Amino acid sequence: YRLKPNGELDPTFEFSPFKKLYQVENIRVLSNGKIIGAGPNGVYQMNSDGSEDTTFDEGTGFCCVASTLYGFDVQSSGKPLYGGFLDQYNGTPIKKMVRINNDGSPDLTFNVGSGPNNPVSRIKALNNDDLIVGGWFDEFDGQPAPSGLVKLKADGLLDTTFHAEFTPFAPLFDLKPFGEKILISSHIGGKYTIVVLNGNGSASTDFTLPSQITAINYRTNFY
Repeated sequence: YRLKPNGELDPTFEFSPFKKLYQVENIRVLSNGKIIGAGPNGVYQMNSDGSEDTTFDEGTGFCCVASTLYGFDVQSSGKPLYGGFLDQYNGTPIKKMVRINNDGSPDLTFNVGSGPNNPVSRIKALNNDDLIVGGWFDEFDGQPAPSGLVKLKADGLLDTTFHAEFTPFAPLFDLKPFGEKILISSHIGGKYTIVVLNGNGSASTDFTLPSQITAINYRTNFY
């Protein structure tokens, strides 16, 4: 649904599930008014009125596993990024994540090398279009990533100056750019908590979770 400023339903927006977009969990409105919708079955594009954008052709889409565990974000170009338990997109081999052109084709200029050795569960684009990527992996493009968290350049190249100084028990619940830093929630240091990392991955000492908050759960999300 789309709501008017007063909370009423906007009758000009008439979304109806199409193809595999019947579980919409993430939405981004692009500068041209079109809408990217993502869910466990993949990424699709709508016109501003909620109808399917037929100029966006995902072909056979993703293969071979659909899951609620996936990463998604959109860079300033309007190109969406998607990661998860993925080996192919529209017949093109991918390394657990892909950037998609505005017409739905895979963007072959986005290159993560050998990529992660296990699935991606979180993707966040920073203000400069660099990416923070988290997941079940402990290696990325042949380099150790014991925290399951890496930083990529905008084109997918691994930023080897970023080293996260923690080893989570499970993939990140959520992460978000926090000025020049990164806010994350996960199982860290034996408990479910929130921490802030500096731009190079080191732990920030100027953020301390209030003592009244003793734990967080997997539904913790940042806005």
